[in-house]
Amino acid sequence: MRKLRKRRLHPHFCLRNRISVFLLLVAAILMASPAAAVDFDVKGTNVTLGGYLKAMLIYDSNGTVDTGPFDGDLIGGYDPPLDGTPNADKEDFRMTARESRLWVKTSTDTGKGILKTHIEGDFFGSADFDSETWSNSTSFRIRHAYGSLTRGSHVVTAGQNWSTFMDLAAGVPEMDLAGDPGFCFVRQTMIRYQHNLRPGHYFAAAIENPDRGLTATGPPPTGLIFTNAGESKETVPDFILKYFYATKTMTLSARGLVRQFDLTDAATDESDSAMGWGMGLSGSYKAGPVRFAATFMYGEGVGRYGGLGNIGGAGLTANNEVETVGFMGVNGGVTFALSDTLKWTVGAGWAENDDDAYNGTDAVLTGYATKTAIGYHTNLKWQVTPGFEWAIGVGQYEREVMNGEEGDMLRTQMYFKYDY
Repeated sequence: MRKLRKRRLHPHFCLRNRISVFLLLVAAILMASPAAAVDFDVKGTNVTLGGYLKAMLIYDSNGTVDTGPFDGDLIGGYDPPLDGTPNADKEDFRMTARESRLWVKTSTDTGKGILKTHIEGDFFGSADFDSETWSNSTSFRIRHAYGSLTRGSHVVTAGQNWSTFMDLAAGVPEMDLAGDPGFCFVRQTMIRYQHNLRPGHYFAAAIENPDRGLTATGPPPTGLIFTNAGESKETVPDFILKYFYATKTMTLSARGLVRQFDLTDAATDESDSAMGWGMGLSGSYKAGPVRFAATFMYGEGVGRYGGLGNIGGAGLTANNEVETVGFMGVNGGVTFALSDTLKWTVGAGWAENDDDAYNGTDAVLTGYATKTAIGYHTNLKWQVTPGFEWAIGVGQYEREVMNGEEGDMLRTQMYFKYDY
C-alpha cells in the first residue's frame, strides 16, 4: 500500500492562523462582554469599582500644539498656534491613552442619611519626567474626590467635584475632555448645599475654591503673558447659586456667581480689590431621535469658568487699580440618534474677552490675551456593545488675540473606548 505523506505546514502559515484565531476570539469577547463595574459590600457599605480604557488617535493639520500642560494631547478653541509661529503650518499624528480612568464609589446608609463618596482619576497629570521615546508614561491625577450626605430632600457635598456653575445636562458630546469654547468647564473643591424639590428639580448654593484665572502660559522668558497680573491673594471663596429643572424631554438651568479679586503690585506693594460676577443660562430638549443643547454665560471676571480659556478674570491697571475683564460665551449643538447604537453630533462654540480691558487707561490685558475663540466640531459615535464604543470626529478651532494676530488648526480624532 502506498503510504500517505504527512504535509508539513509552513511556520508562517501556522503563525498567521494563530493570530487570526486570537483576533477572532478577542472580537467575540468584545462583542459579548457587557459593561459592568465591580460591585460588592464591605461591612454595610456598598463599594463600586469602575472606569474605562480609551485609546485615542489624533491627527492635526494646518497647525498643531505640542506644549502646555497636556503636551497637545488635549486642546480647545483657545489653543491654536498663531500665524507665523513655528507650529502654525505643522502636521502631527499622535496616539495616547491618557484619558483612561479609574473610579471608586461607596454608598452607606448611616441611619441619619445616605453617605456617598466618589474618588476618580485619569492620567492627564504631568509627563515631564518621561518621554514618548521609551514608555509614554504620564502621571495619575485626581479628577473627583468628594463625599455627600443625603437626608430627605437635603444634600450636603464637600470635596472636589464639577463646579456648581456648570451644567453638564446641556453639554454637547465631544471626542475628548476639551472642545468648543463658551461652555463652563471647571472642577474644584467646594462645600455645596442642595435642596431637592423632586427628582431632577433642585436649588443649590455653594462656596468654591477661588482662583483669578490663567494669566500666562509656559515658563518665562519663552512663555506669553496675558494679563498685567500683580500678585493675587485669594481671601474669599467664590459664591454660586444654581437652579435646575428637568423632565423626560428637557432640562433648564440658571446660575449666578459672585467672586472677589485682591491684587498687589509687586514693585510698589500697593493693593486693590474688586468684585466680579457672572451668570449662566442653559438647557437641552429632546424631540424624538434629536437632542438640542445650548448654554450662554456672561459676566465680569468670570473668564476662568469659560472652559479652559487663556483668560485671567482681572488685572492691575497702570494706576494699580483692579479691573475685571468682561467675558461672554455661547455653546450649543444637536445630536441625531441614527439608531439605538449610532449617534451623530454637530456642535459649535464662541467666546470673547471684552477688548475694553486691552485699550485705554483701564487696560489690564496684553496683546497676547484671547480676544475671540471659535470652535466647530462633528463626531460619529457607535456603541458597538454595552462595553465597547468606537468614534470618529473632526474639529476646527480659530482664535484672535488682542493685538490682532490670528491662528487656526484642524484636528481629526478617532478612539476606541472599553468600559469596565
